[in-house]
Amino acid sequence: MDHRKLYQFVIEAGVKLEARTTTTATAVSILYRFINNISSEVEYCPYTAAAASIYLAGKVDEDLLKIRDVINVCHRILHPLEQPLEVDDNYWDMREGLGKLEMLILRTLQFKLTYSHPHKYLLHYLNTLQNWMPRNRWLEKIPVARTAWILLRDCYVCPDVVMKNDPKDVAVGVIFVSLRIYGEQIPNANDNDKTPWWKILHKEMRTETLKNISHKILNVYDNDNSGDNNGIKD
Repeated sequence: MDHRKLYQFVIEAGVKLEARTTTTATAVSILYRFINNISSEVEYCPYTAAAASIYLAGKVDEDLLKIRDVINVCHRILHPLEQPLEVDDNYWDMREGLGKLEMLILRTLQFKLTYSHPHKYLLHYLNTLQNWMPRNRWLEKIPVARTAWILLRDCYVCPDVVMKNDPKDVAVGVIFVSLRIYGEQIPNANDNDKTPWWKILHKEMRTETLKNISHKILNVYDNDNSGDNNGIKD
């Protein structure tokens, strides 16, 4: 099973369900941990597990998603040429299957579904950086904030990036890559302070960590490990 396609499926379903970004991220984190903790001897449908993860994420993040909507959207993604589901025996079988996977996921993860999102750090860091930039340039000339959110969302296609790294490191990383895309530099907080912006926002961030995170984010798109240090300086 290509897990990348499975995570893409979760993200697409989240978009079509109009779930919050953090809800979709929680769904991916639940599915990721389930896949990595379930016994290889247990047989299950991966797409039903994905649908169950989405439904559970809605409960965890208080972004209530109706189970019928989850089933309909997931079925439509998998079978785009078929007619919409009727509330018949087939539908109730799917609903029962989703319920069983929901319980299996809960038992496998020992009911521990919460996840520390990079999103809250990203929002805080972007708000801080905005105060260092001319307002019209930040909002109109360089859509760094929008690009950073897109990069973070796309990272969940390869969840190792977000699940195996500190959420603050990930937040700084997506901002750094976004700035590099536009060839933009963040000015120093003051003329006498030569500390890079990312060090001010996140004091524990190290140059090597930022370099590694940046590479991993770019590898989500092209799996290219070549190149220099992406312009990172101490």
